[in-house]
Amino acid sequence: MLVFTKWTKVEEVLAVPPAFPMYVYSIASQEQLQARIDSRVQFTDVIGVITAISNTGTTQTKLRQGGNTKRTVTIQTPSNILLDVVLWSERATTFPADEVLKDGQTSPQVVLFVGTLVKSFGGMSLSGSSSCKWYINPDIPDTKKLLASATAGYKANCLV
Repeated sequence: MLVFTKWTKVEEVLAVPPAFPMYVYSIASQEQLQARIDSRVQFTDVIGVITAISNTGTTQTKLRQGGNTKRTVTIQTPSNILLDVVLWSERATTFPADEVLKDGQTSPQVVLFVGTLVKSFGGMSLSGSSSCKWYINPDIPDTKKLLASATAGYKANCLV
């Protein structure tokens, strides 16, 4: 999260330094996930191997009149916990499910979700709305670790 104060200075840099990070994230631990349930104070970032992707569907929510489009992406975290990430509205429809399913036939697909909120919809899950972004198989050390552990026993038909 960025916080601007009256002392904050912003400077435009036209030449991006070679060491500038491509991804900015802070992966939440299991304890952090538990502590953030139903809190809107802090966004949560997670990484995991995709184990299932639902089709998009429409659901009624308390906050919005009319139907709301949603899609659930289930991931297995580095702690071997299955976690549902529920994508809403435009995030649900723009998630590249077909591409991930196709690529998942030959190798595990790792996803980094950033900007989610932890919810308790009959169990802990993450909610991804307009602030949420994802990166499929990002070139980061966490992806390499997950791929190394997931590739050994990977079953190509596990993505549904």
